[in-house]
Amino acid sequence: MVEVRISLEDLSRTRICPRCGRKFSYLEKHRRGDRIYVYAVHYEGYSKSGRRISKRITKCYLGPVEEYEYVSALQPITLYGLLKKGRLYSYVRELTSFVMKAPLSKELAIQIAEQFEEAAEVLRKRFSPKKSFPRNT
Repeated sequence: MVEVRISLEDLSRTRICPRCGRKFSYLEKHRRGDRIYVYAVHYEGYSKSGRRISKRITKCYLGPVEEYEYVSALQPITLYGLLKKGRLYSYVRELTSFVMKAPLSKELAIQIAEQFEEAAEVLRKRFSPKKSFPRNT
């Protein structure tokens, strides 16, 4: 899964649903207890049944505004909703801390190290400054 930094403002501006990729009409927030959950609402048109006309919508659940409380309590890292800015960095930092403390076999430790090295190499290539070549004049 590709990490995308998303805020409510970004979503409201782009109107692209991070769950399904379709355009959405508006965002809905639902409060349950002290938590707020966000949904992208897709307008699908109207349907007519006799004299009754009703709006057809579908909703995509985007998660809590903050973190998943119950799931995070059962995992070594805190899981965040799609709207949490910087969640990828938090995941990597927490996962690194967990790996440093976890009892690992030599084979698993090597596999994990190779995966981190591959990710680092990809990021360096992706974000390194492009070399410019002199133009022939």
